[in-house]
Amino acid sequence: MFASTKKSKKMIKNFLSYPTAVCVIKMMLLVLITLHSLSLVALLFLNQNPFDFLWGGYIADKSTFIKLEFFALFFSGAMFSIFQYYINTKKEQWKRVLWWFVLLFAIYFSFNIMGNLLARTWVEKIMAIPTFVLAVAFWRIVIEKETSKQRIQL
Repeated sequence: MFASTKKSKKMIKNFLSYPTAVCVIKMMLLVLITLHSLSLVALLFLNQNPFDFLWGGYIADKSTFIKLEFFALFFSGAMFSIFQYYINTKKEQWKRVLWWFVLLFAIYFSFNIMGNLLARTWVEKIMAIPTFVLAVAFWRIVIEKETSKQRIQL
């Protein structure tokens, strides 16, 4: 089992470079924040009904949708901030603590893929693809033993 873990890590490292993974995560989290913001704007100011095809099609009322979207917006912003600090911090003590958060994000997006695939709406099913990319990028960051040469400023 240990050998297969080494093979998996090597395969992911060859598939996706560390700087590319960082760029992918930052861009996709910003897109996620934008999408949650736009869905709130559509509901609150444009009287559109986005909860017919978002959140898997399981949300039926406006107040629940608003609460979930605000939570998702806050959570996505927190993920972006924590990840940004993880990438840019030079303090090894903070790096170790924040690594656990990055690991939790990798696990979260891995499980989120299943949720997307089990959704009732085609929009959420399609969201499994970028969620998969985000999960792979987070796993790429998790397995890296970063050196100071790899630290990048984007």
